[in-house]
Amino acid sequence: MNKAVVTGIGLVTSAGIGKESFFSSVQEGKGGVSKITLFDTSRYFCKEAGEIKDISGTKDRAYTFLKKVIDEALIDANIERISLTDKNTTLFIGTTHGSLIGWENWYRRLDESDSYFLPLENLSLRCQRDLGLKNNGLTISTACTSSTIALGLGLLAIRNNKADISIVGGVDVLNEFIFAGFHSLRALTTNCCKPFDKSRDGLILGEGAAVLVIENLDHAKKRNAKIYCELKGFSTCSDARHFTAPDFAGEGIYRCIKDALKDADVKVEEVSYINAHGTGTEHNDRAECIAIKKLFGKYAFKVPISSTKPILGHTSGACGVIEAALCALCIERSFIPPTVNFEFPEKDFPFDFVPGKGRKKFLDVAISTNAAFGGNNACIVLKRI
Repeated sequence: MNKAVVTGIGLVTSAGIGKESFFSSVQEGKGGVSKITLFDTSRYFCKEAGEIKDISGTKDRAYTFLKKVIDEALIDANIERISLTDKNTTLFIGTTHGSLIGWENWYRRLDESDSYFLPLENLSLRCQRDLGLKNNGLTISTACTSSTIALGLGLLAIRNNKADISIVGGVDVLNEFIFAGFHSLRALTTNCCKPFDKSRDGLILGEGAAVLVIENLDHAKKRNAKIYCELKGFSTCSDARHFTAPDFAGEGIYRCIKDALKDADVKVEEVSYINAHGTGTEHNDRAECIAIKKLFGKYAFKVPISSTKPILGHTSGACGVIEAALCALCIERSFIPPTVNFEFPEKDFPFDFVPGKGRKKFLDVAISTNAAFGGNNACIVLKRI
């Protein structure tokens, strides 16, 4: 079975544009959350989000973000576009709502010039065209697990000899339609996002994009590529319980992490770090803690666990690739990011949530978990190579 490795990273987030700016912000626990300027928030109790203010003036923010991170990731991987063909390259893009800001404009103005924004698949089709590919693109939309599942498909394409290179991306942008939905669900914080803290009261939304270049290990070695880590395992499943709420017993997340570790042939005690979904909502965080405690046993109290959503905001369908990119950088640089704003754990889950500042630590295996509306769960396992 072919091994899949990460050779290129591209990032656009509210905490930094480019991998170095992004990683520096995460290291310092420096957030990108600020007052929202993209739409009027006067009717909402939450006024802030992880809005990207360094890139503006474009009609389609999602495509602009995605195009930028694809370019950055290919440069980082030292791959020229001319070398990409339908025979050796696949493209997987995960997004919850694609270019939904275009939907808003279209419905408000009934402007047919915006109608090309509507199909979610248009993002991957446009990126395919930019890369000179014809048939090997796919859009995945499973809410907040979208780009995590895209990573899994990229891994399977390499494993099964369907491609030498998988370009895997995730993107979602802030828009009032989605913001209003979370407001109606009372899922937004009234103060600040505090994942796993006993006083947490909701999430903060964000926007961003990321791309990982995944390669067949032999292909990467032949061209002397820099390798960040191996993409070792993947799993996805559904709670089949509720449209917006998780399985309160954490069974879906438990099963998903367990199957991902089995796929990677990794034991629980070999996991060096867990990048948790950690939204800061009461039920999601608790379900995730229950799952980790059940699967990891006594080791659950030793393994570092953190969430970066207070820094970036919850980037919806983009969060999977953004957080996997962070894990790859953390493995390369031996660093565990903090859970910003965390103070006091629930009494049932006194885990190591890396409060305050991040820490230097050699990482061999990192896992990144995501959960989503519709009961979707996904987990990626990354390993030092």
